[in-house]
Amino acid sequence: MEYLPTSIEIGVTIGIWALGAFVFTILAKTAIGIELGELRYKNKKFFRFINAPLEKTHY
Repeated sequence: MEYLPTSIEIGVTIGIWALGAFVFTILAKTAIGIELGELRYKNKKFFRFINAPLEKTHY
């Protein structure tokens, strides 16, 4: 007798493949946006915040 997977095993397999396809889609869309120049990292505000002098608090 040959082994036949149960419906639960098939469902788990389909779920794993679907999750993998979803992660791949998100990563591919991000990578394509970066390669086309549509998505860029804006670091000016971040570094301006980091390099800003701290306010002095008087007690």
